[in-house]
Amino acid sequence: REHAETAHLALSTHITAGLPVVMGDERRLKQVILSLLANAIKFTPVDGTVTVGAVLTEENLRITTTDTSIGMPPEDIPVTLTAFGQIHSTYTKAHDGIGLGLPLAKCLIEMHEGS
Repeated sequence: REHAETAHLALSTHITAGLPVVMGDERRLKQVILSLLANAIKFTPVDGTVTVGAVLTEENLRITTTDTSIGMPPEDIPVTLTAFGQIHSTYTKAHDGIGLGLPLAKCLIEMHEGS
């Protein structure tokens, strides 16, 4: 929340009530959520919104982050999920990073048998 406020962003949640307890490595799952949030906050312009959501599907808990940034073309997603993969554009060059946050989050989710 502090990072969002510093960046002048609104942070909201859309979490379904009554979700069951999730079995997994609490530290690593928090790391995933924080990584997704940090990425959303980094690329969302001032006065934008970042939303975290959680909903139970038929078999899994689905955690989402959405934001009011410029978005990412579907063909760029595999690049951002590869270690050190970064999208090269005028917009992304203005932001620091080495390209490990999202690939690590993906790896941790896969270790929990998620996708």
